[in-house]
Amino acid sequence: MGENSGSNLEKLKFVPPELFGDNEISIKRLKACDAQKSFEMIDRYRHELRTFLPWIDFTNTLEEQKKSLFKFEAEWEEKIAFHFYIEFQGQYVGGIGAHNIDFNNLTFEIGYMLFPPFWKKGIIQRAVALFTNEFFKLGYLRSEIRCDSKNIVSALVPLRLGFTFEGTRRSDIAISKIRRDTMVFSALSTDQIEIKKTFFHKDHLFIMRQAGPSDIPNIIACYKKNDAHFRPFIPTVPVHFFDQQFWSNKIFKELQEGLLGNSLGLFLFALDNKTVIGKITLSNIIKGARQAANLGYHIDEDCQGQGIVSSAVKIICHHAFIKMGLHCIEAGFVPHNKKSERVLEKCGFQKCGNFPNYILINGKWEEHVIYQLINKEN
Repeated sequence: MGENSGSNLEKLKFVPPELFGDNEISIKRLKACDAQKSFEMIDRYRHELRTFLPWIDFTNTLEEQKKSLFKFEAEWEEKIAFHFYIEFQGQYVGGIGAHNIDFNNLTFEIGYMLFPPFWKKGIIQRAVALFTNEFFKLGYLRSEIRCDSKNIVSALVPLRLGFTFEGTRRSDIAISKIRRDTMVFSALSTDQIEIKKTFFHKDHLFIMRQAGPSDIPNIIACYKKNDAHFRPFIPTVPVHFFDQQFWSNKIFKELQEGLLGNSLGLFLFALDNKTVIGKITLSNIIKGARQAANLGYHIDEDCQGQGIVSSAVKIICHHAFIKMGLHCIEAGFVPHNKKSERVLEKCGFQKCGNFPNYILINGKWEEHVIYQLINKEN
């Protein structure tokens, strides 16, 4: 039997409503009568959308857009795909749809896009959550989202909603005649699809939070500025450390690991919430009988001596103990890094000992002094 086998009568109960949403977001069926407004928005932002949306170049005129929407209407009637557009507070902001529908296994794939003026507002995350949950209410069992491996902004949508990253399909699609890899995410009807809270702290000195793609230029600027200052103390960095794509991949991985509870990478920002002044990380989180993690941090040379690092260490350790239930946090530094030693002692860490040839720094295996902090309430 094929993916769309079965009578139309049997499929009717799996057809979504033509309108659903919440108090701000409306998800409406896309019809041929919407050709004018949809084409105007696509044409206005064609350059920005073309990078990751290959179909953009097939809608160069209003007539081509009309043909596409007539095709969408036919696909709806045949129950091959369901196409919608998104309104936010009454404004037309993007599109979303279900395709590759398998009525035998009750699975579907979601595609979505948002016009540039409405990026970075959390709209598409909310729309995808509404869309996925609506289909699960109808009885579908599995949802899938695929996106270009270079489109980290799009990939963060399913990741932050609790979808599982299943892997990467190599050379999966062609965009502008170039083969591209595709990341695959999935969610089951038994999963809780909602926007996951991320760590955020602000006080009178700094802001501490996870980074997003828009922070990458400022991250690179911080590391370039402090290259000579950081290198004697941090592990050897890869060749492409200052490349945009390196940090795109790293941020995606850190957000993924953070949501899984395997690590927590946080950047320190100035109070403008843009300028990067450092980083603090809980890594190698071990569960089970150990309940431990490693702590690492570094701070902009110009921001030393202001109490920022000590404050950040106390905050992340409190989070690790209270929110994550960890028992032990370990931190290490090269013996001549007396500033780091003072930070750890100020935060209540106690010395465990010296470990020779411990971490590779600038091509040399360096000795490290190891301190630890125990959760006495656990």
